[in-house]
Amino acid sequence: MSNIPTAGPIPNGESHNTDRFKIYKDATLKLLTDLRKLQKTITGANQKDKKDTEIALLNFTKELKETLNTNVGDIYIFKTHKYTKYLEDSFIPGHYEEVFTTRNFFFKVLEDSGFINNEEANHLFSTLIRHRKQQIGDQWSTKKKISTSPSDFDDMEYFKALEDVFDALIKEEEKKIESMKPTLEKAWREFSELFNKIDFPSMGLRDVRLAMYGSSQNAFKTAASDIDFTLLTGCYVDERLLLKIIKEYFDEFKSEKLIEIEVKKTDNNNIRIPHLQFKYKSFEFDLTVNNIFGVVNTRLLDAYASLDERCRKLGVLAKIWAKNNEICNGQEFLSSYCYVILVIGFLQNLKEPILPALQKIVSPVYINLKRVLDNETKDTQQVNIAFEEDHKVARGHLKLTKNSNLDLGRLFLLFVMWLEEMAKTSEDTVSIKNGCLMPREETYQSITADMNKNPSNFVFSVEDPFDRTHDLGKNFRKNNNKSSNNGYNEKPENREKFIGVLKETISTVKKFCRGEISRIQLEKIFGKMPQ
Repeated sequence: MSNIPTAGPIPNGESHNTDRFKIYKDATLKLLTDLRKLQKTITGANQKDKKDTEIALLNFTKELKETLNTNVGDIYIFKTHKYTKYLEDSFIPGHYEEVFTTRNFFFKVLEDSGFINNEEANHLFSTLIRHRKQQIGDQWSTKKKISTSPSDFDDMEYFKALEDVFDALIKEEEKKIESMKPTLEKAWREFSELFNKIDFPSMGLRDVRLAMYGSSQNAFKTAASDIDFTLLTGCYVDERLLLKIIKEYFDEFKSEKLIEIEVKKTDNNNIRIPHLQFKYKSFEFDLTVNNIFGVVNTRLLDAYASLDERCRKLGVLAKIWAKNNEICNGQEFLSSYCYVILVIGFLQNLKEPILPALQKIVSPVYINLKRVLDNETKDTQQVNIAFEEDHKVARGHLKLTKNSNLDLGRLFLLFVMWLEEMAKTSEDTVSIKNGCLMPREETYQSITADMNKNPSNFVFSVEDPFDRTHDLGKNFRKNNNKSSNNGYNEKPENREKFIGVLKETISTVKKFCRGEISRIQLEKIFGKMPQ
């Protein structure tokens, strides 16, 4: 590895800045050339390759730091972000393929060397991914559209009967939710009153409020939905420390018999988003701090549900079906939230879409979000939280037909068939933000890539609509059952079980729609049928 070019004595003034900037440009190009050579030498994932790569990266970083410290008269380039602007406007577009190929190494070395900071690295990575999506997104998503025709269901006469079954299931769920409402509202009021007793101003927090969010608050709620709420502080705080203090207050409330409460989970460093879990009366509550994503996501899902009643019903039905078949578990399979995102993605990717991409048809609105990651590092993200909330504008982006011939029964069957195909191929990332499927390798990675390790091993890759560091499918992996002591799994591997449920569901629904089995035989798939 040859030395990165340095410069001799540099005069003061603008010539200093010009010469200094030339050093940066030359050093960046040299880094890219060496990284491209390094990329070609990595042929496997054995320990020697990893060690050699680590050593090479350390050497790159060392050389760049030496370049950075050569005749440094000031840090003009950093203060004006001239170098970052150069990378975004000229260097990345001009060397797009090489930067994309070496993206993790490239940004890591520049950041570790001090050429860019973490916030700039995140921004530049977003720029790179945007270029990639523009380059291949439309072509890929067109190829992946889900086409249907009336002949697909010619031999199935009883879709109306299936529609009646689904409507009955959803109405039964709505009755359960309605019956729970008075108790839930009372519990929420009492719980909120206790938060008013916490002395937040003494902690420097003067604009604190509680906000409910998540599946209990959006249009896709079921009787089994979790109750999530977050404490919005209006400023950055140490989330784990604040939760610890809140726990101490609630321990005191309990000792004073102000509330009967059980704190089931405290600030665990291994969880992705720190939270407290309370059991109060017959309800369980999860408390987080400054979970802006959760609040905005709730509004986004409501906006999609309001565009087409089939979207809301299909989302609720998917959650009922997944929970009944024990494949709704965010630690081993997919979370209920992920199923709703998949439903929206499915309806966007029909050849004649039922839903538009609400985040794609509106001008961006960025906020700076500061949070603590699961490895206790502080991270700042620039997040676009905008989406189209005007129904008339959103519907204007759809074809007039909107697949009006597809009722809930047909949509559910198509949805499960689509899941089966996706589970087998594992080559796409579902992106409702872009309203299409994207090649997985091009979309999963981020600067905080440790959170999404080995994406090719995800059974599903599902992009969170706002949090680009979070793949909703990352816990559902191939071969993710541990082997027993005798060397083999005593239960089916999770993907095998999942695909088995899909196959049985497809077969059972088709038999019912052909009149070959009775309504009561659907209970195995959907649970006890309402009378």
